[in-house]
Amino acid sequence: MKRAVIRTIKTIGCLVVLLLMAHSMLLVASGLSLRRAQSRLQEAGRPMSPEEIVRPTVTPARNAAPFYEAAFALLRADSPDGEDGEEALFNRLGLAASSFWREPNSGENRRNLEALLSHEFVPHALNWVDAAVARPACNFHLPYSQGLEMLNPHIHNLILLQRILMANALMEAEEGHAANAWNYVEQSVRLGDALRDELTLLNLLVRVALYTYSFEATRRVSDFAPPDEQVTKRLAHLIERAKDMDPYLRALDGERLFIGEWSFHFMSMQWFQEKFRFRGGSSDPGFGERMKLRLQRVVHAYRPLRQLDHALFLDRWLDLTSTFEEPDWEWLSQFGNRALPGRSDLPWYSVMSRLLLPEQDGLLSQMARFRADARVVRVGLAAKSYKELHGAYPDDLGQLVPEFLDPMPLDPFTGQELIYRRENGGFVLYSLGENRTDNGGTPQTDENRESGEFDIVWRASATSGQRP
Repeated sequence: MKRAVIRTIKTIGCLVVLLLMAHSMLLVASGLSLRRAQSRLQEAGRPMSPEEIVRPTVTPARNAAPFYEAAFALLRADSPDGEDGEEALFNRLGLAASSFWREPNSGENRRNLEALLSHEFVPHALNWVDAAVARPACNFHLPYSQGLEMLNPHIHNLILLQRILMANALMEAEEGHAANAWNYVEQSVRLGDALRDELTLLNLLVRVALYTYSFEATRRVSDFAPPDEQVTKRLAHLIERAKDMDPYLRALDGERLFIGEWSFHFMSMQWFQEKFRFRGGSSDPGFGERMKLRLQRVVHAYRPLRQLDHALFLDRWLDLTSTFEEPDWEWLSQFGNRALPGRSDLPWYSVMSRLLLPEQDGLLSQMARFRADARVVRVGLAAKSYKELHGAYPDDLGQLVPEFLDPMPLDPFTGQELIYRRENGGFVLYSLGENRTDNGGTPQTDENRESGEFDIVWRASATSGQRP
């Protein structure tokens, strides 16, 4: 009996020693893996500390943010007559602008928008916006050190403001006020610069959305009044600025440093599960789901696995950043052969990476769509300028070089020229889009959105004042 007890104790002791040795080896190996991932980032020239990407404070004389905030405050001020507050005005104005944009032929939509625009605070707010877009920089002083707990109240306001500017541009164009219409279009394009220096993925994607809306405004307004030479030059400059990849790369670096690193160092798995409960399914999980959530907490709490997860996150983020630096068609040519890595490809222990990493192919495709849209608008404006000078649209895009375009912007999905043809006195200009299939200049609709059977199109009408 005594010998059996001694053997059991020795066995347990050996197991404990083996487990401690295995833990030590795994701890060392995971630490080395994390250091290698950090070294790869450093060798690739990516910033390793917030100080390397946070730009110096913008001086008040250059900062557009106070002007935007003044406009937001006016539109959200208390109503002087004690009725609905101006917060309701801002939201109603944004909704009315969206309705008018979708159905400009509706008399009700126009009347609703005009009534809201006639409010005494709205012209003053738009004057502040005009002053804001003229400033060369914008800094809303975001508290990046708060990581995922950081609030971005200006984002919703900028989206509402973009809707208002677009609707104003279209309304002025329909009424024959070309100069006013193009002034609103320019403001809507410049609005994207409000987020140019912001350093998270969310802000990057909202900036892309603001530009995409402004490109649509450019197309719509040009069908009523082609821009003059000076407007075209300014818009061309703004579009080139919008395509500059440096701010987007800095935003990716900021997301890694301020969101990714912050999360690995300061946040528990339980915090994530409570904060993003919607990602886990039901708000009242069953037994199996509860066990899964507890296992994720254990995995995250175990340092060697957390370090392996952290190393994987950094490696994937470096891959994403490096791909952003390549010409679009080089990585897009891989579609159909192999998908870029996403969350579904992550190993079982990568509980944090699964939450923090975006789907690479989705993000890169979204950026490519944006860049394709920018190039379509840039070439379309050149075709409009050609018509103003020569009386007709060019027969082919080669006629735009070098007088109106030099070099010719290429389709980011193919690396080839955009598709162009004259049609019914106007033109059809498009990128093939993600499926890299010529769908004949078919625009995206609610019906074909899921199938992807559409192109990124500018379909210009023959004469001003006529809808395409």
